[in-house]
Amino acid sequence: LQEMAAKFRQDGVLFYLVNKGQPLDTVNDFLFEQVVTLPVLLDQYEVLAKKFCIRELPTLIIIGKDGRLAEYHTGYYEGYQEILARRLDSLLGRAVPPAAGKVGDSLTKPKPKTGKRKIVKKSN
Repeated sequence: LQEMAAKFRQDGVLFYLVNKGQPLDTVNDFLFEQVVTLPVLLDQYEVLAKKFCIRELPTLIIIGKDGRLAEYHTGYYEGYQEILARRLDSLLGRAVPPAAGKVGDSLTKPKPKTGKRKIVKKSN
């Protein structure tokens, strides 16, 4: 995220990390160990977590220039940075080239496979 924050900063996009429910000392220790330079908002009393219904970590929220929620994403998976960069480009009004990959590929989070359910009617 730090690299992406640097890339989009010139466009006025700001990245903030929000810590949910931990004391300042714990947060500072983590930031020091992980060499994180992004600004961190402390949500020790979980005010933001309640406002945005955050139940899962990590959660990514993008708030547009108009102050409205533009993106809400929970969890992490490999390749999400590309999806996020494309979404930010789109929100900034830039033309977004087609995604790399085969025709029909999607840049959405893969859904878990579920087996087909067979409905069996009970006879009386």
